[in-house]
Amino acid sequence: MKIIGFSLDELHAKKSFEFKRTAISTDVIFVNVEKAKLDIIKDSEALRIAFKFTVNYKDSEKKDSAEKNEVLVSGSMLLMTSKDESKEFLKSWKNKEIPKDKALGLYNEVLKK
Repeated sequence: MKIIGFSLDELHAKKSFEFKRTAISTDVIFVNVEKAKLDIIKDSEALRIAFKFTVNYKDSEKKDSAEKNEVLVSGSMLLMTSKDESKEFLKSWKNKEIPKDKALGLYNEVLKK
């Protein structure tokens, strides 16, 4: 498996309030996995994996408050995979999961960018 493309589609930031103390939470969610058609790849297959990366900042002094500051980044990665890997990805995506042995590398790639 090789990552051959990476694109950011949306960047959204929301600032609701000023605060001094903060609780920060991050989350990477894979939204979709689908086959991509690339004419330059003959022996392998290509997959497009869409993701959303969010960072939430909540005021730790206001425990019950729903207000938060948020940064949202969404995009997609293009992977070149073998036919077996492609089948594994698509099979596990039926349960809305990424293969466990591949997930850590994909999470790290999103965080690096």
